[in-house]
Amino acid sequence: MKRICLCLAVVLSGCGTPPGVNSDVPNVAYAGLTRPVPAVQDDIEIIASAADTSVPVSGVSCKNKLWDPAPSKENATQLMKNDAKEKGFNAVHSVTVNSVAGAVVINCWQAIEAKGFAVNKTQTNTKPAE
Repeated sequence: MKRICLCLAVVLSGCGTPPGVNSDVPNVAYAGLTRPVPAVQDDIEIIASAADTSVPVSGVSCKNKLWDPAPSKENATQLMKNDAKEKGFNAVHSVTVNSVAGAVVINCWQAIEAKGFAVNKTQTNTKPAE
């Protein structure tokens, strides 16, 4: 019986997080505990559309510990922007943010995922033609 309880406690504790889910982000103090917070990417812009070649990017905001805050759209969007920045892009288009069905599969009690397509936005010449 003790073995079963110990095994159950280890399985349900959420000891780890799979790669790509709230990973590689700094921890900050939160009511005496820690929670991951993505770095703010102000230089990544969300745009309406793009004609350039695009690459899919995503970010998952995950609650996998009892004391973690609920996942948020803002956190998921920021993680998606971080993914775009890491891949060398400066804009994201066609962004969707949805709850993840079956979040338990990725070791989360609840999860929200932001998906989009990363592009390099080119600077347009706004000078009138002469």
